[in-house]
Amino acid sequence: MDSARHLHAIEGGAASAGRLKRAEFPQPLTLEDLRAGAASRTGVLLDSVVRGIDELGPRALADLQTEVDSTLLQLSLSVNELGYDAWGFHKSEARIPMLAAAGLYRHWFRVRVQGLENLPQGRFVLAANHGGHLPFDAAMLATACLLEGTPPRLPRMMISAALSATAAVTSVARSIGGVPFTPTNARRLLRRDEGLITFPEGLRGLSKPSSAKYRLGRFSPAFFRAALESDAP
Repeated sequence: MDSARHLHAIEGGAASAGRLKRAEFPQPLTLEDLRAGAASRTGVLLDSVVRGIDELGPRALADLQTEVDSTLLQLSLSVNELGYDAWGFHKSEARIPMLAAAGLYRHWFRVRVQGLENLPQGRFVLAANHGGHLPFDAAMLATACLLEGTPPRLPRMMISAALSATAAVTSVARSIGGVPFTPTNARRLLRRDEGLITFPEGLRGLSKPSSAKYRLGRFSPAFFRAALESDAP
């Protein structure tokens, strides 16, 4: 069965543009751009999402693009002269994977979020239990903070060493703000008042049987240490 066909079109409003000029994104993305981006990253995975967005129709694509572009332009990042931050994130390069993530968020999983108002504006550590063999849960948490946050936030997903060795996963994860997990990276991000998303169960969380999918497994206390050292909630 083609899972992309389970996407359902829904009405969605677009966020207003932020203080940065829309001229940063001079050209609207086309389905051809999305297909090329999917092929250059994970092939089958993103290609399935792109086909699902295609089936939603041009209005859904335009609405998603407006929402993603508007929220990306509102992000306040410390970048070099080429527009990259210290971990390789670039707003323009994030458009395609973020658009795919927004398609999953709005039309596939149809996420509803409660409690985002409890996230502080400065540094924080968001620790969650895993719920699947692929890190869609991390991507959806990050997408929620981007699309629903006031102002939009891009918490940095901590990528385990094992997943960092997987080129396809790393390419997409870094495109939407992922950072390889090391204590040094965590401390640096928190010192910069950024938010972190961490899954302290690690790979054990990804391998839980379906009977335990809502139960917290054994986890590392490293995220406690990082939060205490930086005085992050």
